Amino acid sequence: MKLLYLVPALALAQLAVSRPQDKPNNKAYEKYCNENKSQGTISTNSTQIAYFCDSKAPVGKNSVNASSPTSCYVACKGNGTDCDTAVWDRNTGLCWIGRVSGERTPAEGYMVLSPDDHGGKNDTTDSNAHEGKNRTDGDDAQRSTCQGEQQRYKPVDPICDKNDRQVTEVKDQRFYLACSRRAPNLALQPNTYDSLADCMGRCTNVTGCRFVTYEPETKLCFSGDGDWFLSKPSADGNFHSAFKVGG
Repeated sequence: MKLLYLVPALALAQLAVSRPQDKPNNKAYEKYCNENKSQGTISTNSTQIAYFCDSKAPVGKNSVNASSPTSCYVACKGNGTDCDTAVWDRNTGLCWIGRVSGERTPAEGYMVLSPDDHGGKNDTTDSNAHEGKNRTDGDDAQRSTCQGEQQRYKPVDPICDKNDRQVTEVKDQRFYLACSRRAPNLALQPNTYDSLADCMGRCTNVTGCRFVTYEPETKLCFSGDGDWFLSKPSADGNFHSAFKVGG
């Protein structure tokens, strides 16, 4: 008789474990987005970040892993003038960075983050869209913006001397260059490598590798398997680093 109750109990327990609200990024999300708040500002390092809950905005295809909205915005800020908006997904921990090229749209579990409220317009306030007015001029402008973004985010050569804080590509894997920076507690890879690009190539073949640090003088290559930002990288002119974006 007890077995008849045990099976449903186990099923309920499994459902409880897999509920969306139990995902690891939930606490970071609900710190800012909850029943009482759907948008606001975050203060970090003397910078005011505007955020919008359950929203997305088109910012391109470049993505990094981020465990919180603030670390997602740090990735955007680290991209210099090329980035004005970040979009964070609490379900996957992915963070998309770039320049916004359209309107915010509803998307459960996502957050749009931007300085000075640059995170796209809210489509529910666009009277032209709701009234069916001619938007040819706006469509042309958006198309031009998208073409510009494609050119802006075309991968550069994996050379730190001239391409710091830009997206590069090695073996069909995109990396974000973080020159003159290194992370602690890395795994030394076997052999030596002639360039940072070769070191990144090694990372594409190592399971779990998320970023690399390269020492040009010794030609040694080090790898890390966690979150680049949470690893607390520091400035060091003797090393160059790069972390994976978009997978």
